[in-house]
Amino acid sequence: MQKYGLALLLTIPVFSFAETVHYASASITSQDSTMGYGIGYTAVINGKYAVGLSHSDTTKDDISATVGGLRYGFQSFETGTVYFGLGIADVSGASETVSAGLYDIEVDSSDTSGYAEIGYAKLSGEGMDYSFSLVTMDGETSVSASMRQPIEGSDWGWQLGLGTDGDEAAVSAGVSLTF
Repeated sequence: MQKYGLALLLTIPVFSFAETVHYASASITSQDSTMGYGIGYTAVINGKYAVGLSHSDTTKDDISATVGGLRYGFQSFETGTVYFGLGIADVSGASETVSAGLYDIEVDSSDTSGYAEIGYAKLSGEGMDYSFSLVTMDGETSVSASMRQPIEGSDWGWQLGLGTDGDEAAVSAGVSLTF
């Protein structure tokens, strides 16, 4: 069935902070000759739930994707926790077989698929935040890692993400804003 998502999932902001702090991000993703961009929003609810929504586009094959997900932390995200997440990705493309991120996607005009993830994340908004995860979608598994560091004295920060499905790798870099 369809395979896609590592680069798209890297655009899902996995960094969120205390109950009342929200996180918005913008990033650029590169994988082989495919470049893309993503924007996203994440919030933590009661320290244990991280809700995220993102949208991304690639320059190759005119692919766009919208991804939404919910993560449950077994302890507080603020101090670091193992988490489990579920989500859905809606992808649309211009051709029958297209490339988005690390995977080829077979779509006529659009396709929707669910994903599951398990990982470990520290998401406090103070100091270095990070996330390591295994994501499975349509029988394919990928590994990703991301980190965020706030810029001292401001609500802005930089972020980096890396991911692989074992065959190909994707890299993303961007900025974030907490509010």
